[in-house]
Amino acid sequence: MWGIGLSPVLRPIAWVFSALGRRVGLGAMLAPGQTREYYTLRQPFDGNTLTNDAEMFAWMRGHMQAHPELGLGGPTLRWLNEALIECRALAALPAPTAPCLTFLGAQEDIVDTDAVHTQMQRWANGRLEMVDPAEHEVLMDTPEIRTRAFDALAEIFVPPAP
Repeated sequence: MWGIGLSPVLRPIAWVFSALGRRVGLGAMLAPGQTREYYTLRQPFDGNTLTNDAEMFAWMRGHMQAHPELGLGGPTLRWLNEALIECRALAALPAPTAPCLTFLGAQEDIVDTDAVHTQMQRWANGRLEMVDPAEHEVLMDTPEIRTRAFDALAEIFVPPAP
């Protein structure tokens, strides 16, 4: 994660509110607009920001119902503050030299897509693969999208047959 999807108006407010909340002992408080309920259990498939695949969304929901101990609710002020700090620190580092393939859903609405584009433009040995019409979870989107993504990964990680 190279950035959190926040509007330009909300970004400075998130910085101030999350840092102040931590300093006054409210770090465990949920960030505004968040809930402790797991996203896949409270959000219907229509309008979700994770996947275009109804079966995959149902699988995610079933997974949370079967294993609620593995679920995450909304972020706390402490998490938000730590994430903002970490994203800023990562942006200040030079791009690694290792090869990289990054998938970004064309319908991404959770992470800061500008930050992803910026990071990948700096990454000399990196490739940004825009995946249309994928959402946030590219590897959990429709079968067609998953196939495209896994084929691209295989080009990198699976050696050619002798």
